[in-house]
Amino acid sequence: MWTTMSSNDNMILEMFKVALQLKDLWGLTHIEFDDQDQAWHVFIDFERATFNCPLCGI
Repeated sequence: MWTTMSSNDNMILEMFKVALQLKDLWGLTHIEFDDQDQAWHVFIDFERATFNCPLCGI
């Protein structure tokens, strides 16, 4: 059975954020714990961004 972490579980969410050390543009969206497999599932997303070519600058 899947258990979705609620917004009240900020301490666990913050622990994962610190442990993962995500850089700019990346963010932890939510985490879930699978009771059956005894496993954490971590969901990471990134902000949409435009990057210039490192060679030509366009």
